[in-house]
Amino acid sequence: MGTVRVSDVMTKEVTLIGAEAGVVEAVDKMVTAKFGCLPVVDGDSTLVGLLTETDCLRCFRDLLKMGTFKDRLS
Repeated sequence: MGTVRVSDVMTKEVTLIGAEAGVVEAVDKMVTAKFGCLPVVDGDSTLVGLLTETDCLRCFRDLLKMGTFKDRLS
């Protein structure tokens, strides 16, 4: 029995987000596409990181702890 490779099961059409995008835009993309993470790219389309569901939850939690957060999410 052969080994199943990552390339056999990975998502091939990748949705990206720019590093300067707002968190709400990123979460909208993640929810719409049903992705648990988004690759983050700079202006040259170079990968600079990965935004995960946990990152978004941590951001939301921290904003809730600060009190008002509506102005800071966009």
